[in-house]
Amino acid sequence: MDTLTKTKSAQGGPARLVMLLCSFAYFASYVTRINYKVVISAIESTPGIDREGASLALTGLFITYGLGQLVCGWIGDRIKPRYMIFSGLLVSAVMNLLLPLNSNTVYMLVIWCINGFGQSMIWPPIVKVLCTYLKGSHYVKAIVRVSWASSLGTVVLYLVAPLIIEISNWQYVFVFSAIIGAVSAAAVLPGLAAAEKNNKSAAEPAVDDTVPITDNSHGGKNSLLPLFRDFAGLFAVVICATTALGMLRDGVDTWMPSYISETFDLGRSASILTGVILPLFAILCHQAASMAYNRIKNESLSSGLFFGIAAVTSVILSIISKTGRFPVITVVCFAIIAGCMHGINLILVCILPERFTKYGRISTISGFINFFTYVGSALSIYGFAALSKRIGWTGTAVTWTLISLLGASFCILMQKPFKKHNLSESNNQGRKL
Repeated sequence: MDTLTKTKSAQGGPARLVMLLCSFAYFASYVTRINYKVVISAIESTPGIDREGASLALTGLFITYGLGQLVCGWIGDRIKPRYMIFSGLLVSAVMNLLLPLNSNTVYMLVIWCINGFGQSMIWPPIVKVLCTYLKGSHYVKAIVRVSWASSLGTVVLYLVAPLIIEISNWQYVFVFSAIIGAVSAAAVLPGLAAAEKNNKSAAEPAVDDTVPITDNSHGGKNSLLPLFRDFAGLFAVVICATTALGMLRDGVDTWMPSYISETFDLGRSASILTGVILPLFAILCHQAASMAYNRIKNESLSSGLFFGIAAVTSVILSIISKTGRFPVITVVCFAIIAGCMHGINLILVCILPERFTKYGRISTISGFINFFTYVGSALSIYGFAALSKRIGWTGTAVTWTLISLLGASFCILMQKPFKKHNLSESNNQGRKL
């Protein structure tokens, strides 16, 4: 069977079912994870909770989610992915039910830390499942569509959360999210089991026939330390770039409603509702990232381009923030910065791990890279909250400019190790987003 025939055969019923289930799981994971971020401006208005206190639970989630990526990424290469995805969704659904029971910041911190670890069981196995059933450009198209599911989950929250808050209070947003998480968990376990039963090759990830597998210097599937040692230069700059991406993506996403509310004196619900533009821009930036990536044929330059756009936009935001005017332009600036980070995330966090299929470490590498993204997220949530109180939102926007420029610099430094290890898109023609 030639390469074309094998690639087409991978697109049958099981592959379509897997993509649908993974999209639903990722949709549910976002609904049950970012809901706290969406309503944080309402939470911080609760008596006895200030901005820094409200941000503690979110910071805790990012820490446990990031650490869990390392643990669950490693485990994900050793057990069936469906069990991890199911467990993660179930844990998250339970924690969403428990969070509204008490508004004590310590209680919320503990519950949301557990939720963070449960969430870390979801993404690495999803990457492994998709690599199992889909190859090359088909995998890339699937990962883009699964990424859209996260944006759809964010849109749903930004539309539903203000309505729930107006009708009752922010606590019921978590009940709504718990229901979605439970339904997804109930669908994923039997669905992926059925797909695996109908796919004889599901035991091991499919290898992309468009990538030459000639390098055996890393000791095969059972050798992890030599892999990290040989790719140390590449991982070092990827770590720095993804940390910067996490700081900007989640920092900007989280604090935009508070920024809008304080700067333009809007109500909490109205400020939250403006956040719906962020995931819509994320979808557009996923497409823009694919176009730039396909034209430039270079991961580092494509990512650097989006960091550069974010830097320019941050400068504009810092200038207009002094005036207290132009709310529409302000929201668009936030959306562009966050959207650019989602574009970079697609290239460095979603696509890059698939390059390690031939080493049998897809889940491990995915968890490793994603871990540092959430290191940046954890730093940004509490850090930007404290920073905005001390130097104001204008100074915070200047900080975003500096972080964007650093991210662009790390992406430029990424070119050499990409070429050294023959991982650059220019050396792997035929793979398109």
